[in-house]
Amino acid sequence: MSQPTVHVIATGGTIAGVAASSTARAYVAGSLPIGAMLERMPELSEHAQLTSEQVFNIDSVDMTHDRWLILLKAVTQALARSDISGVVITHGTDSLEETAYFLDLLHTSPKPLVLVGSMRSASALSADGPMNLYNAIALTQDAGAAGRGVMVVMNDQIFSAKQVTKFCTSGVDAFAAKDGAPLGCISSGQVRWRDAEGGATQRIFSGLALNEGDVLPQVALQFCHVGFNTSLLNAMLDHDTPQGLVLGGLGAGNLPQAWGTILQKAIQKGVVIVRSTRLPSGAVTPNYNHLDENYSLIQSAYLSATKSRILLMLALLKTRDHVALQTLFNQQGA
Repeated sequence: MSQPTVHVIATGGTIAGVAASSTARAYVAGSLPIGAMLERMPELSEHAQLTSEQVFNIDSVDMTHDRWLILLKAVTQALARSDISGVVITHGTDSLEETAYFLDLLHTSPKPLVLVGSMRSASALSADGPMNLYNAIALTQDAGAAGRGVMVVMNDQIFSAKQVTKFCTSGVDAFAAKDGAPLGCISSGQVRWRDAEGGATQRIFSGLALNEGDVLPQVALQFCHVGFNTSLLNAMLDHDTPQGLVLGGLGAGNLPQAWGTILQKAIQKGVVIVRSTRLPSGAVTPNYNHLDENYSLIQSAYLSATKSRILLMLALLKTRDHVALQTLFNQQGA
C-alpha cells in the first residue's frame, strides 16, 4: 500500500534561518527554501510522502493580514485535494500563535493541520527544527489527530491553536498552553494524547467564514499600563477609527476610571470594544467595576488579548450585535 501524502507549506521563520556559525546567537530567519530543508532531512519521509510549496520566506514579525489570506488560500486548496491526508506549515515562532488561531477559526476540514517552528536556527549546533518537523508530519498520520482543529507542535508537545502561547524569548521550551495542558506529547513520532487524563481541550467551532472579496476589518489592540496617555487613543479615533478595539487591562481586565471619556467616545463612533487582560493566564472578571454595563464592553473570558483581536476581527464580518459577540467570546474563551 502506498504511503499517504502530507503537504508542507513553508513561510520562513527561524526553522529556515541560517547563522554565521553553529554557535552564533544572531541569524537571518527565512533563509533556506523548503526544498533545501526537506533534502537535509530524508527521515521526514518515514511517515508519509511529502509535497511542498513556498508561499513566502519571511521572519514572522513581518506576517500581515494579506499574507494570512494568501496562506489560508494555500491551506484550503491543499486540504481539498483527495491525495493529501494532512498539511504542515513551517512558521516563525514570534507570531505563530496568532497565525494558528486565525486559521483555526476558519478551519473546517477534519484533516489535520499542524503548525511547527523552532527556537534555534537550522544551522545551530543543536537545532530543534528537524525533530519538530518530523513530529509534526508524524502527528498528521496519527488516528487521533483528525477533527482536532489546528495544532502546534513544539518541543515534543502538541498544543491547541486556542491555548498555545509563546511565553519565553528563547529556549526550546518557550511554548505553553494558556490556562490548561497540552493536548498531548509526541516523542520521535510517537503520539500520546491526554484525553484519558482529562487534559484535552474540547474544540468549539467558531462558525465563522471568509467570503470572496471580504476585507478584514481594522481592529486595534492596546495594553493598559500606569501613566498611559489616552491622547494616543484619541488621535486614533479622530484620524483612523478602527471598527474594533481590544483593551488588555490590568489584573482581571480592570481599566482606569480616567479611561471613561475615551471609552464613551469610541462607543459613539461605533467602535466595538473587547475587554481582556495583559496577563499571561487567567480569566477576565465579568463586569469588573461595572465596566461592561457602563460602557457596553465585551469581556474575553480566558481568551488572550492577542487572540481576542483575531476573533473580533473575523466576528465583525458576521455581526455587530453585542449579545451575539459576547456569546461567541464566551464559547471561544471557555
